[in-house]
Amino acid sequence: MGGRPPSVVSLGAYLPYDGIDHAGGRYVQILHRTLLEDADVTFVVPDEPRNREALGKPGVPGDAVLLGVDRPRVIRSALWRVRKVAPTLPDMGFTVRLVTSREVRRRIRGADVIDIQWAEYAWLAGFLRRINPDARIVCTLHDVLSQKHDRLAALAAGRRERFLHRTAARTARGTQRRALRLVDRIVVFSKKDAELLAGGSEGSVSVIPPPLSRADQPERAVWPDEPEVLFVGAMSRPENHDAACWLLDEIWPAVHRAVPSARLTIAGSAPREDLIRLAKARPAVEVTGRVASLDPYYARASALVVPLRRGAGVKFKTIDAMLWGIPVVATDIGVEGIGDPTMFAGVHNAADEIADTLVRVLLEPAPEADRAREARRWAMQEFDSERTLRDLSVLYLDGGQRGHAGGENT
Repeated sequence: MGGRPPSVVSLGAYLPYDGIDHAGGRYVQILHRTLLEDADVTFVVPDEPRNREALGKPGVPGDAVLLGVDRPRVIRSALWRVRKVAPTLPDMGFTVRLVTSREVRRRIRGADVIDIQWAEYAWLAGFLRRINPDARIVCTLHDVLSQKHDRLAALAAGRRERFLHRTAARTARGTQRRALRLVDRIVVFSKKDAELLAGGSEGSVSVIPPPLSRADQPERAVWPDEPEVLFVGAMSRPENHDAACWLLDEIWPAVHRAVPSARLTIAGSAPREDLIRLAKARPAVEVTGRVASLDPYYARASALVVPLRRGAGVKFKTIDAMLWGIPVVATDIGVEGIGDPTMFAGVHNAADEIADTLVRVLLEPAPEADRAREARRWAMQEFDSERTLRDLSVLYLDGGQRGHAGGENT
């Protein structure tokens, strides 16, 4: 390359910026802030309101291409139905523009590295490989969508819904197998996800713990004076909305009856009106909407509750609470892929058991404070940013070498 910096083209759903309010975008921001130190990175994302708004945010990358085409309502409706059974299909307007844009194709053809973020964009791996057979292609699967839809099928109330989710799970598995063949490296955040993808054989899958610990990582020095339970999540995600409603319906009333001085804070962007109405009908509940920083909320929380019943992948909110030294009460899904269950104050899938554990944490904090400090020590090592970002730089840039290396092990 004659000493020039490596060229990277990154395709995904979100344009990263400082303070982005969901876990996946936060990971992309951390990753590409690292890559930008040593590479020229072009971001290619859908032309959607959230990305147009991001263009004016601090920390947004300078080289961004927004792709999309207007579609009549009838076509949008048809595509929405298709994605019900084919969840790994990217936005069709984005895909059409990607295929037809000479400028974007030129950048892809000249890239040393092609970065794919999210399972919905793994479907493009074949097209990208044809355009540039020599590029190193790295694909990060934030969730294993086949597992997500298998779980939704198991929860489905009717035959039609169950059929749709089972079909979606099959198409997602097909996309995952295709990506394993076509890309050089798939990145996941946990060994559990690696086993789901590769059937116990790592192959071209790398497990990279998310780089969430900070050099200035705060630690709560004293136990909060007022008992407070914290729930964190971007409410635009259906699994977070479902968890928050379940928390308000079946968990929080029992907690508040046992600990009348306790408060519940639900922190996260885009809460729906039905969630806000439900929260107003419950005692001592605050719904914040989007906040500039979650640090003040973690600093005053007695416990984090993660009552997820849907979804897949590693939950950054659980790790963040561990790094703060906060006890975590969660479902199996809320802690999957993160350490050992004994690190948490309680792991339960029944509402009454979650409520009972929260009450115990609020009334008898000392034992759980000790457990949380031990969990923090583990998390600071496991999710060490400096080590992980160094590994990611090697994984992506690989000394500037080009070439398809599918099957290589880390």
